[in-house]
Amino acid sequence: MIDKNIHLCDQKDEVKAVIAYKIKHCEMTLQQLARQSKLSITTICNLANGKIMPSIKTLFKLSKGMGLNIAQLLFD
Repeated sequence: MIDKNIHLCDQKDEVKAVIAYKIKHCEMTLQQLARQSKLSITTICNLANGKIMPSIKTLFKLSKGMGLNIAQLLFD
């Protein structure tokens, strides 16, 4: 059981890191991305800094704001 928990924590950290990377390398400012994705600037900043794990709804909004689908956001 402990091994599963460790593995899940690693996956969460990886997801947060990928999203932070994508936000930081996006061709929009954080303000523009917040507006396009219909998320608050605070949420965008927290995601960019890897401070929060996004919900599926947030992933959908973020990917839509970036002009991507969720798979492209997470895996490309």
